[in-house]
Amino acid sequence: MRSILRIGVSLFFIGLLIFIMRNNLTELINCLRQIKLFYFLGAIFLFLFIIVILSVRLKKIMEFQGLSLSLSNVIHLSLIGFFFNNFLPTSVAGDFVKAYYTAHYTQKSMESYTSIIIDRLFGIFAFIFIALLSLCLADKKIKTPLVTNSLLSLIVVAFLLLFLFSNALSVKYLQRIFGKTKFSELAKALENFWKAIKIYRNNLRLILISFYTSFISQIFSGLVVATLARGLSIDISLLLLFLTLPLITVVSMLPSLNGLGIRESAYVFFLGNFIGREKALAISILWLGVIISVSLLGGFVYMFREVLLKGVKDNAR
Repeated sequence: MRSILRIGVSLFFIGLLIFIMRNNLTELINCLRQIKLFYFLGAIFLFLFIIVILSVRLKKIMEFQGLSLSLSNVIHLSLIGFFFNNFLPTSVAGDFVKAYYTAHYTQKSMESYTSIIIDRLFGIFAFIFIALLSLCLADKKIKTPLVTNSLLSLIVVAFLLLFLFSNALSVKYLQRIFGKTKFSELAKALENFWKAIKIYRNNLRLILISFYTSFISQIFSGLVVATLARGLSIDISLLLLFLTLPLITVVSMLPSLNGLGIRESAYVFFLGNFIGREKALAISILWLGVIISVSLLGGFVYMFREVLLKGVKDNAR
C-alpha cells in the first residue's frame, strides 16, 4: 500500500508538471539541448566530493559512538544508502539503510542508528544556517514573500522540533504517549536519542568539526546546481540557490520515489519566477541525471559490498 502511495504521489506531480509545462515543452527541450557535457560531468564530480565531505563528518560522529570505521568504508556505506534512496518512500530513507548496514557489519545497532540521525541533524541545521545568512545578505528582488515566508516557517519548525526532542520534559511526555500505543519502540528510541543529544552538546570540538563539514558540503550543493545552470548558459545567483535549496530539499522528503516529481515541481515553484519555468525544470532534470549517475555507483558498491566492506567488522571493534 505504501509503495502504491509513493508511486501515485510521484506520478501525480509528474502529470501536474506536464500539464503546467504543456505550452513550454519545446523551450524545455531546446534548453536541455544546450547542456555542455563538461559542466554535467563537473556537477557529478562535485556531488561525489560532497559525499566524501559528508562521510568525513559521519566518520567523526561514529568515532564518538565507538565505531572506528575507515573513511573508505564510510564512503561505501554512504553510497549504498544513496543507491537505496531510489527505491524507498522518501529521499532520506537511504539514511536508515545506511544505518542498517552499519549495524549489520559492526554489530552495534543503537550506536549506528544514533550516529546516522545525529549526522542528518547537523546537515539540516547547517543548511538552515546558510539559508538564514543568505536571507540577511540577499537583495529585495530575491527575498520575495514566498521565499522569505517559506524559509522562516521552515526555520521555526526546525527549531521547535529540536527543542521538542532535546528537552527532557517534552521527551518524557512523548515517551508516555508512545508507550501506551503500538509505537512503544519509538518511546525507547526517543530516550536514546535524547541521551545522545545530551552527550553531543557537551563536546564542542565535535560540534565545530561537524558543523564546519556540514557548512562546506551545503556550499558545494549550491555549486552543483550552479554548475548545471552554467552548463545550460543560465545565470543564477548563488544567494538565490542557498535560499531556495533548503525548501526544495524539505519538499523532496515527502513520500514519493526519491522525491521524483515533487522535487522537480519544487524547482519550478521556487525558481520559476526568477529564471523561467522551463529553465528551472531543465536544471531539475539535470539534477536528477546527477542523482541517477551517482546512484549507479552506489549500486556497484552494493553489488560488491562483501568485498568492499570486508574489513568493517575488524575496524569497528
